[in-house]
Amino acid sequence: MTGLTVGINLFIRTLCIWLIDSIGYERDSERVSKIMVAVFVASFINTGILILLNNANFKYYRLISWIPIKNTYSDLDYLWYLNVGPSIVQTMFI
Repeated sequence: MTGLTVGINLFIRTLCIWLIDSIGYERDSERVSKIMVAVFVASFINTGILILLNNANFKYYRLISWIPIKNTYSDLDYLWYLNVGPSIVQTMFI
């Protein structure tokens, strides 16, 4: 899971750089600033939020209960912290 997340983050970084370069900012500092913000937001969503959503329990939420996610954990219990927590921390260190 960690390797996949890092690979997707590298792809997102490359895509953000390409898209922002295609806009064509006049100043290099403005271009670098936009790239940093775009890469941070995309990597944050990919690293943090998607891992949490993948292991979330949507059974009691009617608006998003149609999402076909097969979660293993019904709550943030001991096993969740034992299995999911280290992958989040490992991804943050990479």
